[in-house]
Amino acid sequence: MTIPRRDLLTGASLVLVGSASGCGKGNPGNPGNPGNPDLLRTQFIADFTAAFIGDPTRISPGQVDRWPDPNRIWPAPGQTKNDIVTDYATFVNVLMTVGYVMAPPPAAPSGSLGARIAQFLQARNWPTGTTVPPEYRAELPTVHLAEISVILDRLLQAVNSFGDGAGGGGSSWPHH
Repeated sequence: MTIPRRDLLTGASLVLVGSASGCGKGNPGNPGNPGNPDLLRTQFIADFTAAFIGDPTRISPGQVDRWPDPNRIWPAPGQTKNDIVTDYATFVNVLMTVGYVMAPPPAAPSGSLGARIAQFLQARNWPTGTTVPPEYRAELPTVHLAEISVILDRLLQAVNSFGDGAGGGGSSWPHH
């Protein structure tokens, strides 16, 4: 399918591409993954979410994400929008450097968010030593990009629910 050039910068192409890529509501009858039975979810994603964002079972697209939530780790109460942007950039930088570039994590001061993320990744030997679903073993680079994508999406969902003026304060996060 060819998307006309004039539509590339419009929502029309995003809707088309999103639905074609499976970013829709999926199969709501699947109890194991009510959003879409074909979504890639790994233990690494759940562990990272639990360590840095909050309870992964409480972060579900399509449901209202309440704030404050005592199970939420990030964003922390009192963070400003600028703090959140800085943290988000750190998450992206470390995950992409390690998972995409396949390089050591960027240097970070001891105890900083960057250092904590690096320690987490090294303790799990991610991306090379983590388990992936058998049907995706031949596509490891893609699996690791999908893991990064899901984590970054969950971070954005957390920002959206952050009710301290930085996000939507409990609005729904669309399925995708």
